[in-house]
Amino acid sequence: MRKKPPGKLLSKTAHKVEREYRIIHALEKTDVPVPKAYCLCEDGSVVGTPFYIMEFLDGRIIEDAAMPDVTPEERTEMSVPYTQNVQWALTISCIGGTMLFEH
Repeated sequence: MRKKPPGKLLSKTAHKVEREYRIIHALEKTDVPVPKAYCLCEDGSVVGTPFYIMEFLDGRIIEDAAMPDVTPEERTEMSVPYTQNVQWALTISCIGGTMLFEH
């Protein structure tokens, strides 16, 4: 489950889970590796904020941008999918990216 954090948000555009859901759901039909988005609930009374349910994907969580525990070889290996993801992000307009990012 992905939901907005509790309390007042600092920005009206931050944590737009509705937008995230639309983007992930649209990208499911492409080669971009995204989890399956199962459903979106915009009713804030259910869990206190809008949320969506998505598939769990196993992976690595980087909490420190300096990545002190990552070897140079691992960094090189990690850069390949990152570069591919940037390339995919730049081509999202092919599936209606303008519409997706305006909300």
